[in-house]
Amino acid sequence: MSWEHYLLVFRLKSPLHIGLRKVGNLMQTRPYVPGRVLWGALTARLVRDYSNKTNGDTYQKIGSSLKKNFRFGYLWPALCEKENPQNIEDLEVKFHWKNNLFDYYFLDCYSGTALDYTLVSTAEGSLHHVEFIRPYTRLLPDQKSKQVYLVGDIFVNKDVTKHDILKFWPEAIGNVQFGGERAYGWGRVELVACKENESLLEKEGYDLSPDDLTITAPEKSRLLAHLKATNSSRFRGQVEVLTAYHMRESGELRLISSPPIAFPPGTMVTQNSEFILSEEPGLWELKEDNF
Repeated sequence: MSWEHYLLVFRLKSPLHIGLRKVGNLMQTRPYVPGRVLWGALTARLVRDYSNKTNGDTYQKIGSSLKKNFRFGYLWPALCEKENPQNIEDLEVKFHWKNNLFDYYFLDCYSGTALDYTLVSTAEGSLHHVEFIRPYTRLLPDQKSKQVYLVGDIFVNKDVTKHDILKFWPEAIGNVQFGGERAYGWGRVELVACKENESLLEKEGYDLSPDDLTITAPEKSRLLAHLKATNSSRFRGQVEVLTAYHMRESGELRLISSPPIAFPPGTMVTQNSEFILSEEPGLWELKEDNF
């Protein structure tokens, strides 16, 4: 299978919440968009815009076809001095592990509560806070607020143009919406660039081999996706369980039964390592573990 590689750049137009965990009444967000979220958004757009049916079975089929023909990178917050960045050199990517002020610049919180109309008051115990990535950075006394962009990589099977629905992915990806609270207008983005043969991974020092979907990470680099947990001692960091939902044929959403355990993005790679992009959206695997 032969692959094409694209750099995606989105302009963030509204608050973005990517669920991480709930602590008390605070719903925390991830400081990036995982590949699985990009896969889900593209699946939804293709089904709704280019399919005659929108039942659970159709979502499953299109989602499975996307897994086989696409490999999804993660989207990271970035800043740019230009209004419409067209290549990776225009962007200053901001990783949360590199910037001590990341939370201050990029994260904010919305507070809300339900109403009890019978008491003309708020419903007891309904106060909640939703953390989100800001569409514009927070102001400082000597700085201007800046537009936030999302940038990352995507790999596409060259034969996807023969597929009756997947061939419309360039149009569909320009109309995606990410994350939670979408009914309230959150997660809206505008596609600014879909640039072939440009790469965030390469800018960060990774070597790419699109022919076999291999990524080589240099010593003392950081993971730019979740890595399936391995017994190797070359990774320094914590692990987490990647819980997620999947849609059954009935259209019902259910938690996946066997969620993978993975090293999160930002984990330190202590020696040169080779990874492969698995069919599971966004998940990397250590290459030597596959032999």
